[in-house]
Amino acid sequence: MHAFYCVLALMILNLLRGQLAQSGMVLSIVEMMDQLTDIKEVTLLYPAPRRLQEPLVRTELSKMNNRQKQMVSTLGLNRYHSH
Repeated sequence: MHAFYCVLALMILNLLRGQLAQSGMVLSIVEMMDQLTDIKEVTLLYPAPRRLQEPLVRTELSKMNNRQKQMVSTLGLNRYHSH
């Protein structure tokens, strides 16, 4: 069963790589994975305003370089970003 997941993962990586290549971003699978894994989701908690009991929560992506921004846009990853 382990081999199945490895093959599935490689197929997905190749699909993502192909999607990026169609938009002009030619990357190796390793470079693509390195760039994507460096993107982090950060949750910030702010003290609650006086009229609210719960703190304010804001979730955003970590600072990205231009290549990462282009990858997120091309792959449509913003839709998976929680707010």
